[in-house]
Amino acid sequence: MKYTHYFTDLTHTGVGTQWVPRQGVNSYILPLGIGNVAAYASKNLPELMSMELFKFPEDLNNALKVKIPHFLSMSNLCFGLNLSYAFASYVKKKYSETVVIFGGPNFPTKPVERKKFLKKYPLIDFYIKWDGEVSYVSLVKKLMKYELDIKKFKKDKIISQNCCYLVDDEYIEGPDHRIQDLSEMPSPYTMGLMDKFFGQGLSPAYEITRGCPYSCTFCNSGHDFKSHITRKSLETIKQELEYIAKRTEKDVELVITDDNFGMYKEDVGICHVISDIIKKYHWPPYIDVARGKSQPERILETSEIINEHQNGTLRVGASLQSHDAEVLKNIKRKNLPLERLIAYTKSRQVKDSTNDFHSEFILGLPGDTIQKHYDSLRYAIDTLETSRIDIHQLNIFYGTEMHDPEHIEKYKMDIRYRVFVGAHGIYNIGDKQVPCSEINGISYGNNTLSFEETIECRIMNLLVKIFIDQDPFREVIGFVRRLNLSVFDLLITLKEKVVPKYSSLTKLIADFVEKTKKPLYKDLKELEAFLLRKENIEDFASGKLGENELLNFKSKALIECIDDLHKALKDSILLNLKKHNLLTSENEDYLNQATQFSYLRKFDIRNLNKIKYGEFTYDFIRASELGYQVDPNEMKIKKTKFKLSHDNKTLDYINKRIDLYGNKNHQIGKMLQRTNLEVMSRRISKINL
Repeated sequence: MKYTHYFTDLTHTGVGTQWVPRQGVNSYILPLGIGNVAAYASKNLPELMSMELFKFPEDLNNALKVKIPHFLSMSNLCFGLNLSYAFASYVKKKYSETVVIFGGPNFPTKPVERKKFLKKYPLIDFYIKWDGEVSYVSLVKKLMKYELDIKKFKKDKIISQNCCYLVDDEYIEGPDHRIQDLSEMPSPYTMGLMDKFFGQGLSPAYEITRGCPYSCTFCNSGHDFKSHITRKSLETIKQELEYIAKRTEKDVELVITDDNFGMYKEDVGICHVISDIIKKYHWPPYIDVARGKSQPERILETSEIINEHQNGTLRVGASLQSHDAEVLKNIKRKNLPLERLIAYTKSRQVKDSTNDFHSEFILGLPGDTIQKHYDSLRYAIDTLETSRIDIHQLNIFYGTEMHDPEHIEKYKMDIRYRVFVGAHGIYNIGDKQVPCSEINGISYGNNTLSFEETIECRIMNLLVKIFIDQDPFREVIGFVRRLNLSVFDLLITLKEKVVPKYSSLTKLIADFVEKTKKPLYKDLKELEAFLLRKENIEDFASGKLGENELLNFKSKALIECIDDLHKALKDSILLNLKKHNLLTSENEDYLNQATQFSYLRKFDIRNLNKIKYGEFTYDFIRASELGYQVDPNEMKIKKTKFKLSHDNKTLDYINKRIDLYGNKNHQIGKMLQRTNLEVMSRRISKINL
C-alpha cells in the first residue's frame, strides 16, 4: 500500500485568493526544509509513499478537497505556526486518522516547555525536533508497523529519535539525532521536487553548511546540540546551483540559509563555484545570507570572489548586535576585535560604491541602555563607516534560550505582543473562510531599559535607517567624514534640534511613534480575542494596522519628505561645523551645492524617467570617484552644467524591482531593504556651458 504524504511550508498571502507573486506573499522563499525531508523520504521509502509539497494555502485547500492524506507533515516557523495549525485542525476534524507531524526550529529547547507547547497545540500528533530528514523516515517506518494506529503507538510509548509527543498528560521524547554528513542527503532540487515552485517570484533557498559554533541566546541556532558543522561537496553544490540557475527568474535573489557564510576555509572554493554560476547565467543579482562572525579577511575574500562579475551581489558585513562588553556577555556573544573590524571595512574600494559594508544590531538586549545602544550605533557609523545597517527588535522566539521563563524573569523583560508583520490573512479552509494571524512577543524593555527609553531608541533607529542605511546621502555625508566629524553626532543634532523645525518631519516622527505603539499588547489573550474578528484581520491586510514601521517610514520619508530631509541634514551639518569652528564660506558653499546635487541624484519613484539638470562649481563626477570624501579646494571647477538621469539598463532594473515588490509605501520599503540604493541613483554627466 502507498501512503499519501502532504508536506507543507505555508506562507501567509493576505486577504483573498488572488495575489501577485512576491507582492502578496509574506515568506517568498522556496520551501527548502520540507523539500529536504521529502527528498530523503522519497529515496528511502520509494514504494511506500506518494507525496506533494505545498507553499500556498489555497493550493493546499484545493488538494484537501480532492484527497485527505495519510500524513500531513508541516514545517513550523515563527511566521506560519497558526496558519499550519488551522489546516491541521481542519484535517483532523475531517479525518482523525491522518497523522499530523510538525517539525522545525520554532519549538522550545527544554522538555518542560515542549510539553506546554504540545498541550497548547493538541492536534499535533508528533513533533520532530532538530534535523528532520532521518528522524521523519524513522518515525514513519515505526508508524507503518502499527498501520498508522496513533493511539496504539502512543499507548506503547514507542521511542523514536528526535520525536516528541504526549500520551494523555505524559510527555515522551526520543533521543537527539543530528545529520553528520550533509553531502549524503539527496537533493530536492535535482530530484525535481521543487520544480513546481519556480516561476512564482519565489527566491530559491539553498543550504551549503548546517550547524553553528556560537551560542547566542536570542537565536534558535544557539543550542550546543547544533554546534556540529557539516557541509555539501563542491560537486553537489555546482550541480544544484546549475539546476536552480537554469529554472529560476533572473531578477530574484538567492537565499543561502547558512548561519556563518564566508568564514570557513571551504567557503573560498564554494564562492568560486558561485562566481562561475554568476558568469554563466547572470544570476543571482543578489545573495541574501548571514555572514560569518570571525575570519574577517576570509569574509572579505569570499565577497570579492562573488562580486567579481557583478558588484554588490554579496555584501560585506558583520553582525554585531551590540558593541557593549556587558551586553555581549549576557547574550553569550563575542565580536571581532576592533582593529580587525576596522581593517575589514577600510579595505573597501572607495570607488566601488555599489559594494556595501553591512552591520546589524538588536535593540533591548539584556543589559542594554540608551547610552549603550547609542554607543553601538556610533561605533558602526563613525568607526566602521558602515553603509548598510539593520536594527532589529528583540523577538522572543521559541527555540532560543531567550524564550526560557527564567531568562525572561532574570532580566525583567517587558514582553509586548503584536501580529507578526505580514503574517495574517483570511483563508479558505474547507468551505469556510478562516481569519488567521501569527503573534510574536517582543521585548520592549528590561531592568536597564524602560519602555519609553526603548521608544526613544526606536526614533533614533528610524533616523539611522533614513540617513545612514544604504548611504543615501553619501554626497553630503562623505564631506562630513572628510572633515573627521562624527556622523552620529549629526543624527543627535537632527533628533534634538533640527527635526522639530520641520513640520513634515515632526509629523513623520509622531506618526512613527504612534504606529510603533498601537499594535502592542501587554495581554496576549486580549490580542488573541481581537484577532478572532474578521474585520480586524482585514485592517492588518490593508495596512491600517501593523506594519514594519522602520521600513515603511523610511520609504515614506524618502518619497514624501526628500526635500525637507536634505534641508534638515544641511542644517544639522552647519550647526556641527559651527560647533567645531569649521564653518568657512568655502565649506558652506560646498555643502550647499553638494546638498542640491544629492537631491537631484536620488531615486525618485514618481519621476523615474525625468532627466534633471544642475549647475555646479565643483566636480562631483570626480568627487563620486573618491566616495565624496573630498577637499572642496581640490574639486573646484568653472561653473558646469550636469545632467543626471537613469540609463535604460538602470530603468529596466528599477522597473523589474518595482514589478516584483509593488509600488505602495510598505512594498517600496521592502524593496529598498533588498536592493542597492546606489544602483538606482541617477548617473552623472557634464554639459559644458
